Amino acid sequence: YYDAYNKYSEYIRSSPDSLKGYVARGYTQIFLKKVTEAIGDFDMAIKLDSMNYKGYAGKGAAYMMIMNSEDAARNYLRAIELNPEDVVSMSSLSVILFSDGKTKEAFEMIGRAIDTDPSNAENYRGRAGMYFQKGDTASAFEDINKAIELAPMKDELYNFRGALYRESEKYDEAIADFNRALGLNPNSAEAYCRRG
Repeated sequence: YYDAYNKYSEYIRSSPDSLKGYVARGYTQIFLKKVTEAIGDFDMAIKLDSMNYKGYAGKGAAYMMIMNSEDAARNYLRAIELNPEDVVSMSSLSVILFSDGKTKEAFEMIGRAIDTDPSNAENYRGRAGMYFQKGDTASAFEDINKAIELAPMKDELYNFRGALYRESEKYDEAIADFNRALGLNPNSAEAYCRRG
């Protein structure tokens, strides 16, 4: 990420009015755990174009990294206002709402993300996790199965479903899913750990 950071910094020096450069460097700084600097880059992107949702979405992600759910939610909401198709912000906001105990609003937001992009497997996986935490295992299985249908090559989806099977005491099915995950990603520590 340091190489990417240096390239984006060089790009910004040569094009100081580039919203794209500030947004890209901001996300790079999140990966480098330089959250304050990332927020500064996203603020600059917003200053360059306050109607572009990407700066707000980036700030939401940065605030999530430091567990500031209030500021993260505010920025995600603004990103969604500016771009009603921003399913990443919707999904992230649903996590915040769920963590804050706003279950109804969380399910509405992740439902909105799914309605906006029904081909996004990650949103089904996210909602499956919420269902599971609420004790609705049947709905959790329904959503994780849909996620696997949409993205059958993602090992983490099989790991998730394997964990659901294990919690449901369906051990043969759990082992089969952990083995599928390992078939897709032989280096999956999660699958080895969960399979035992």
